[in-house]
Amino acid sequence: YANDPASDRPLILCEYAHAMGNSLGNFTEYWDIIRKYPLLQGGFIWDWVDQGLVKNDEKGNRFWAYGGDYGPTGTPSSGDFCINGVVFPDRSVKPHTEEMRKVYQHVWFRNFNPVDGSVELFNEHFFSDLSNYQITYSIKTEGKELAQGRLQAEAAPQEAVKIAVPGWARYAGRKEQLTVNFTVTQQKEERLIPAGWVVARNQFVVNDYSARITGKLKAAGTEETETSVIVSGRRFKAVFDKQTGLLTSYRVDGTEYIENGAGPRPFFWRAPIDNDYGARLPKRLSAWREASYRELRAEGLKITRGETTTLTYRYSYPETGASNEVTYTLYDNGTLHISNRFDATNSDTEMIPRIGMRMQLTG
Repeated sequence: YANDPASDRPLILCEYAHAMGNSLGNFTEYWDIIRKYPLLQGGFIWDWVDQGLVKNDEKGNRFWAYGGDYGPTGTPSSGDFCINGVVFPDRSVKPHTEEMRKVYQHVWFRNFNPVDGSVELFNEHFFSDLSNYQITYSIKTEGKELAQGRLQAEAAPQEAVKIAVPGWARYAGRKEQLTVNFTVTQQKEERLIPAGWVVARNQFVVNDYSARITGKLKAAGTEETETSVIVSGRRFKAVFDKQTGLLTSYRVDGTEYIENGAGPRPFFWRAPIDNDYGARLPKRLSAWREASYRELRAEGLKITRGETTTLTYRYSYPETGASNEVTYTLYDNGTLHISNRFDATNSDTEMIPRIGMRMQLTG
């Protein structure tokens, strides 16, 4: 709609998000699109507040009751379909309330420049300036505050201005990780908003941590038996099952890290949430559950020995029309990289609950 040249009216979505249970996932991405196109003006979340009633269990613990909590087993009800608000029945907040609060903030800090400490401040309000807001900054490293203070800025509705962190030159050349935090708070009470209320915040990371490999890694050695491929180096030993392709043992300095041979395996299922059940997705997407739990059988093994040692296995899932290829890269010091390439070529395949790998570690 937003890209259609014939569209000449604003679009406001009705029930564009459903706040039941563990929800409001991808809310940020949704609003990235809304903010990108002027014709998209937002929407309504279903709904504002949970409609549960207070009850006490047999131990006297208080909880919010809904459908199945009344009457004997089998009593007709709508289950938890009255528990779909962005706040609890007593108006206390949920985790996704904070997600909504963040995405809905109307003051934004963007494009922080770590060289000169400048940042773009955008007032997303359509009718209000920033005169009733206090803007502060803080600079931290390893949780220790190095500097903090107030920033003076004026921005008309829908205006972006550039401001700078005072004295940033003292920190620009530092090598440790820094976090630069900007906070906007209410200066004076205004209707339901008390003075001091945080209305917006953004954080920028400077000199983010990254893994550094020292020295050159050597390829690990390999040997094969009828059922296994064994890869070993100075301190470790890894065993792969030829039939399943699974890493069944990973031992470093004599310590085993994989429980019951349950090494990383392709996995496409996750615990269903309330909104999944409402859309009957556990049944519709059951093929992905079957693909995740069925006995694995690798379709081929490819071993490459060179500067690194790699093992590549391929799997197919006829019930979904998909396949994936898993590549293990091992080095002499025990470093292990796993690459999981997934291919879905059938456009009629149902959506995928998740794409990842699952393994079990020793306790």
